[in-house]
Amino acid sequence: RAAGGTSFDTTLPIYDLFVLGGPISFPGLNLGELRGQDYWLASTMYMHKIADLSSLFGQALYVGFALTAGDMQGRIDQVSEKPLYAGSLLLGGRTPLGPLRLFLSVASNDDWQVVLGIGRPIEELTLEDWDLTMATNLRGLFLTTRAVLPGMRRRGSGTIVNVASLAGRNGFAGGTAYAA
Repeated sequence: RAAGGTSFDTTLPIYDLFVLGGPISFPGLNLGELRGQDYWLASTMYMHKIADLSSLFGQALYVGFALTAGDMQGRIDQVSEKPLYAGSLLLGGRTPLGPLRLFLSVASNDDWQVVLGIGRPIEELTLEDWDLTMATNLRGLFLTTRAVLPGMRRRGSGTIVNVASLAGRNGFAGGTAYAA
């Protein structure tokens, strides 16, 4: 797989910067760790089936590796580095719980990460799965904000800080409802 992008020597607004980092876009780096004006990325992966869990339902386990190389120029943190490289050992497959992914990744800048992912593709999500995720992420925020507003109004001051995930901008396999 290869990818890249450029700002064509213009200055992108902060919300449109290219983003690299995380198990999908650059294993070994934190999610969204690199942000900048121009980038390139190349990766390859090999997976080998090691076990059939249920041939009737297509459930199997795989082991493999991935190699990634990339570079980000015009970084928001003003750091200029040589291209980065990463290697990952992978264990994954379709299980009775849904897709399972376990990554152990190391990058050439000494960053590393272990990622465990369990989730189902959108076509396998139930309405109950969707509603539970929305109730946690959206309804919880609404109810908390509504609960603290009366006290803030009485005091005549206060601050509400909502923290959001990068998943909405950097989606991930099996995270359809969460990234929405």
